[in-house]
Amino acid sequence: MDDPVAANDLEKSTSSANTESRFSSKSSYSFQEWTNHRRGWTVTIGGFCTYFMMFGFVQSFGVFYTAFQEEFNSSAEATGWIGSLTFCLLCSLSPISSMLFETFNHRSVICTGVAICSVGILISSFAPSIGFLYFSFSVLVGTGVNFIYTPVQQLVTCYFSTNCCSRATSLVQAGATVGMLVMTPVFQCLLTSVGWRNALRIEAALMFIICSMCTMSFEAPLVISPPSGDDDSDNFIADAIKTRNKSPTNSLHKIVYMMRTINYWFFMSAIFFAYLAAAFISVYFVSIAESVGLSTEKAALLTSVLGSGELCGRIACAAFGDYLPFQRIYVLVVSSLIGTFSMIYATEIDTDSGMVAFAICIGFARSIIYTMPLSVAIETFGADKSTEACAHILLASGLSTIVIPFTGGKTYDVTSSYTLALWIHALFCFFATILFLAIPAYKRYQQRHEDKLTSLINQKADIFTISDTLQPIEDALPSLDVDVACGGDEVPLKDVQLVFLQDKVD
Repeated sequence: MDDPVAANDLEKSTSSANTESRFSSKSSYSFQEWTNHRRGWTVTIGGFCTYFMMFGFVQSFGVFYTAFQEEFNSSAEATGWIGSLTFCLLCSLSPISSMLFETFNHRSVICTGVAICSVGILISSFAPSIGFLYFSFSVLVGTGVNFIYTPVQQLVTCYFSTNCCSRATSLVQAGATVGMLVMTPVFQCLLTSVGWRNALRIEAALMFIICSMCTMSFEAPLVISPPSGDDDSDNFIADAIKTRNKSPTNSLHKIVYMMRTINYWFFMSAIFFAYLAAAFISVYFVSIAESVGLSTEKAALLTSVLGSGELCGRIACAAFGDYLPFQRIYVLVVSSLIGTFSMIYATEIDTDSGMVAFAICIGFARSIIYTMPLSVAIETFGADKSTEACAHILLASGLSTIVIPFTGGKTYDVTSSYTLALWIHALFCFFATILFLAIPAYKRYQQRHEDKLTSLINQKADIFTISDTLQPIEDALPSLDVDVACGGDEVPLKDVQLVFLQDKVD
């Protein structure tokens, strides 16, 4: 016969051990969360400083554009290709850099990018022809910046996938704007005093030193394991009901999976057109200002005004991006509309004050286009696809820059004016507005469609019970005899995501 006293002591001992284990697990869980929170803001600050040096140089290309054109006596289209290829590689190589930092780690890829970028800038200072700059400036600098930009952006979203996502990404992106705001007049002074070749050599040294120091902060987040014994882990409904659309673990499969949705094509097409207009301003803004009648010095100073408009937009995104009473996609709609009207207004500008107003408005619109797409993509496609979304956004924006030498430089060479180019890019902004609006419209259509399907299915389905073995519900779905048709197309019941409530019956 069992000793009841011994059994009672054993039960108390087991209960005490479980309580102690659960307490220890929760303490470790809290420490991991606290460490990741602190480390996340350290990564954000490091990303701000890195973007300051990196994009402060790249977005000041308009200053070097004029110097290259005068040095090599090249056309607007040929000179514009230098900046366009740089922005193209800066963004379109993101799938490659994404696979690299997933294979190795973020810090290794970032350090490689710093080295490539610094060497590219240094070699560019010895360029004998504009063709050499296509390799040294466009290929090397574009590749190096991409190896910095993509891992930093993705690392920030690893720490802030849901909470403070817009704030963290906006603060990092603000480094690019502050860099352009500060470094454009600095580069203009260097070009005037020591020439563009020495200016590039100084920039190469500064970028290597400062960015190398910043890489020390780029650490991946700790993997947080939920505490054992959590009540949520005992929820048999959550363990039993498995969604058919579970994300594949392989990154390439996730990319292919995303490309199967209509909203993906709406979003990436909109990003393509929006970034095309934004990159057009990055490459040709100084030249546009000079075509109005401004001097080179005033045009460079006006770039700082453009940066001020961008900085205001990024601050607004950081302050309010996570607390909007509506979907974030509508912020991109507003920015595209501002870009459309700003481009149209620029076709009639003939005064300095008009250029200042244009710089502020287009800078504000660009800041939103550069800051919000990643958080919008996470809201649209899910936090588990943040890496793939970041790579796709940058790929779309990179491909868009290939068109700029034709829509910007070629049209100027033919017409000797930027009026036609501004009208073309205003049209691109309008296309982006329509495509951004199509995303929530299609989601509402999908929701109504699913509600109709659920209503029809519930007419056939009475009570579903979950067995003790917690067999996945999707295995049982094909056995249900429900014929659903919508718009003439048969919809497999297995494609419908349902939530079933268990009724306990004798």
